[in-house]
Amino acid sequence: MTLREAKIIKQIQTFLFLILVLLLTSCSNNRLINNQIDVQKDSHKIDFLNLINEGKINSSSVRIGESTDELIEQKGKPENSDYLEGGLYFAYGNIIYFTNADYDYDDSNKILHGQIIGIGLPQGEELFGIKLGFNSMEDARSIFGTESLLTSPDDNLDSFLLSESWSYEYKFEKYNLTFTTKTKNGVLDGAFLWANSW
Repeated sequence: MTLREAKIIKQIQTFLFLILVLLLTSCSNNRLINNQIDVQKDSHKIDFLNLINEGKINSSSVRIGESTDELIEQKGKPENSDYLEGGLYFAYGNIIYFTNADYDYDDSNKILHGQIIGIGLPQGEELFGIKLGFNSMEDARSIFGTESLLTSPDDNLDSFLLSESWSYEYKFEKYNLTFTTKTKNGVLDGAFLWANSW
C-alpha cells in the first residue's frame, strides 16, 4: 500500500468515525428531546389533574363546590341565568356554571344561593389542551387515557344536556369529566366537569 493510499484510507476512517459520532449524538439528542416532551406531557397531566381534583376547568379561582354568591361576587351578574336540571345555571360568556341554587318563590328577583355543582363548555372553548369543535375523542384519549365510559344517544335521552349526543365520561376522585359528540368518534362539541355526588 502506498503512502497516498494509506492517507486516503485514514481520511475515510476519520470521516466514517465523524459520521458515527454525529449519528450517536443525534440519537442521544432525540432521546433527550423525547424525554423532555414526556416530562412536559407528564407536567401538563399533573397540572390538569390538580385542576380537576380542585374542581376547576382552568387556573381561575372559580371551582365546583364554591357558593353561588362567591361566583357572582367574583364574576359579576351573569349574562344569562335560568332554571335547568334541578337548579339555576349562570352563564358567563361561553362558560356555564350549573348550581343547586334556586329562586326565592316569594321574590322571583332574589336568589336562594347554593353551590356550583358543574361547569359546562361549548364548541370553541379549550379544556386541558382539547379544543372543542376541533379535536376528536381520539385526541382526548391521548391526554386522558382510554378508560372512559361511553354512553350512546339512546342511553342519554333522559338528560337534557346530553340527549342526542354520544358521551365519554372520565371518573376522577371527586369529579367526572364528560365530553360530548354528535357521532361516536366525531369532533367533540362540549365538555362538562361535574361533582361525583351530583
